[in-house]
Amino acid sequence: MKRIICILATLAFSAGVYAQTADDAIMLSQEYYEGTARTMAMGNAFTAIGGDLGAIAANPASSGVYTYSQFAFTPSVTITPYSSTYIGSNLNGSNSKMTFSNAGFITSFDTGGKTGLLNFNFGVVYNKKRTFNSYLCATGQTDESSMLASIGSSLYGIHSPDLEFKDGYNPYYNSSAPWRGILAWNTYGLSTFKNIDEKRFPDVDDEYVAATENFDPETKEAFVADYLAQNFSRSTYGGIQEFAFNFGCNISDILYLGLNLNLEAVNYSESQTYSESAFNPSAFQDGFVNMSQTYWRQTTGSGFSTKIGAILTPVSGLRIGATFTTPTWYSLKDSWYYDMEVSFNNGKRYVESSPTGIYNYKLTAPLRFSVGMAYTFGRFGMISAEYERVSYNAAQLKDVNGNITTFAAENAYIQSAYGSSNIFRIGGEVWAGRIALRGGYDRFSKAAIDDSAVSFWSCGLGFKLTQRSAIDVAFQRWNMGERNFTLYDGYFGLDAPVGTARNKVNKVALTFSFKF
Repeated sequence: MKRIICILATLAFSAGVYAQTADDAIMLSQEYYEGTARTMAMGNAFTAIGGDLGAIAANPASSGVYTYSQFAFTPSVTITPYSSTYIGSNLNGSNSKMTFSNAGFITSFDTGGKTGLLNFNFGVVYNKKRTFNSYLCATGQTDESSMLASIGSSLYGIHSPDLEFKDGYNPYYNSSAPWRGILAWNTYGLSTFKNIDEKRFPDVDDEYVAATENFDPETKEAFVADYLAQNFSRSTYGGIQEFAFNFGCNISDILYLGLNLNLEAVNYSESQTYSESAFNPSAFQDGFVNMSQTYWRQTTGSGFSTKIGAILTPVSGLRIGATFTTPTWYSLKDSWYYDMEVSFNNGKRYVESSPTGIYNYKLTAPLRFSVGMAYTFGRFGMISAEYERVSYNAAQLKDVNGNITTFAAENAYIQSAYGSSNIFRIGGEVWAGRIALRGGYDRFSKAAIDDSAVSFWSCGLGFKLTQRSAIDVAFQRWNMGERNFTLYDGYFGLDAPVGTARNKVNKVALTFSFKF
């Protein structure tokens, strides 16, 4: 069964507390390395292969294979087609963005020995660890529910005077109300009917009724008065960049060892716009015309991890590799704000903006390990396969002081909803003179217990220009599959409309490498 996720933010931002979600913690814990065009084309199945700057992210021991120094950089273009179905309406589109997937250099030092330590190498490599680029648009018509009514239901137990500004009182910081509820009240998107149903709400004085609803005094029920056009767009962008400070060595051309000290830079941005508009404003008691809401959020921060690896060549042509990566310790900051506008057929329009919320916290992403095997056929080509495992239910959120109790509910959800993911990669290349033909496939088993698997396939070409320079090109397709979504929460027994989003990520990478 596919999970239904509420794409539009419905978190309760109040009094300086930000409820960072468990799903966001897992998103920051997932790794989809890009590498060089060569490693990308071969599915990044490089745990047992060395001699490539993209391979150093996969296995630090890859640098030990170098007997020369090298510099390389990999620009890439990401093309993201998307489509959605929402209340019977279909939308399609595509976006593109240029970035860097990999860059770095490695320096090799020959010890002059015949056995034992033959050479040791140092390098610094930048690699894109995760890309957040995604897009979604949805449109539809309904007379069964509305976002404004859903926001009103979220104010249960909160009195309307607590939503208003007074001398020395700011509801954004002095009340427990959701920020969107404060916006909706102060733009006249909500009104109240005091004590209209004491049996249903025995402990509150106010029930909130949206401007998109009409109220029947006889039945004491509120209902969406007429059809609403709902429109939504969402874009996410940014990524996790990794800077690996690498040391590798070669022992008797049999064993290669390596260590990476990894510094991570996180930049995730999200922008959303939602609107619902009346087809016939006169059908609404308040003369409702339109409500529009924008939401912006950014997550920034840094992290640290270490990775150790080894490659063993027991017989000619056969390579066996293994790695272990410590947990990644992140220090993060979230910033967010809302805007809301509500208009009526009497010509009045009300606009309100929230303050910018800021919250600092920590995340421990789970450890990883991998094993791989490769076989080289002389100078004609190679084939490689590997297995990696990560237990996402070990991810843990903490407050800025390292206290896990602040996120007790989120951490409990992570442990129950997420499990271990098994990652399989396979790749190969064939050389014909100065030209190489490459292909690869990756499969990530589901991270959440009720989620679906993710797969990549890739292909590419390599060209040796001279003995010291080469150009590689790769194409990668990431099939993200389908996800069901809602744009707001259901309320009072009404289900919010469910849509389906389909996303793919196409990437083209070009690597320029130089030996010296």
